[in-house]
Amino acid sequence: MSWIIVSDSSCELRSLENPAPDLSFATVPLKLRVGDREFVDNYNGASTTACPSPEEWAEKFMQADNVLAITISSNLSGSYNSAMVAREMVLESHPQKRIHVLDSLSTGGEMALAIWKANDLVASG
Repeated sequence: MSWIIVSDSSCELRSLENPAPDLSFATVPLKLRVGDREFVDNYNGASTTACPSPEEWAEKFMQADNVLAITISSNLSGSYNSAMVAREMVLESHPQKRIHVLDSLSTGGEMALAIWKANDLVASG
């Protein structure tokens, strides 16, 4: 059975070292919009961020039979809600998939710890 761990880009990981057999890792990007441009800093006007869309999450969810999505805290972003919408979208057409979305209640390094632990658990069966 295939596995995938998916996280938004706030986890600070770009790859997973020593993934468990049949496990892949992917991220969906958070976006920083500054004015009319993306990823530009030192701007004096208003800035906004955008969470990954449900379609971006769903694309990753389709890549494995078993999915563990780990999101930045739902108190900081809509990423968790977006992943939950994607879960419902995918399960509607692929009810055999097992998809769990975890609200990390955190960001950054703590998300990386959860991802590493999930990898260890998949590796141990």
